[in-house]
Amino acid sequence: MVHAKDLCDLILDIVTRSRQSLELIDEDTISHKPSGDRWSNKEMIGHLIDSAINNHRRFKAYLHQSHLVFDGYHQDEEVILHDYQNREWSSITALYFGMNEQIAALLLSLGDVKINEWHSQHNYDRIGFQRIISTDSTTLAYLILDYISHMEHHLSQVLPDYQRIISAYSNEPLQYHLSS
Repeated sequence: MVHAKDLCDLILDIVTRSRQSLELIDEDTISHKPSGDRWSNKEMIGHLIDSAINNHRRFKAYLHQSHLVFDGYHQDEEVILHDYQNREWSSITALYFGMNEQIAALLLSLGDVKINEWHSQHNYDRIGFQRIISTDSTTLAYLILDYISHMEHHLSQVLPDYQRIISAYSNEPLQYHLSS
């Protein structure tokens, strides 16, 4: 069983470990676009904000449904819509940290039983970062681990010295491994 408190602690640890490094990046460096279509690092953190908002909504919605089917979102459109490239870096980092603290609080409210309920009806084959096939049963805990892994993936792109906390995770059996 995956414990909600452990997932909450993982998210808060990631926020704590990345906070100082992110806040120290100057505006010119964080805003640099490698090419026209690729996101700047500022937009990448903005994408993580959009991911946090969408996943928070999914985690909350699960309280009122008996399946794990959630809507997707258009990540490139949202990054453009929110205009992260032209916003103050300090406001972006504040929102990124705040949204993840909000998700951590929500996970504690959901509790162990709710996040570990197995369901055969899901769409993680379409919305997941590490997708699983549609015929496999899964849990909300898997989606939470997937969210954390997605966050660490992008943090390691923005912060070259970032060391991932989760080294691997799987659906069946539902488990994850921490980096040593």
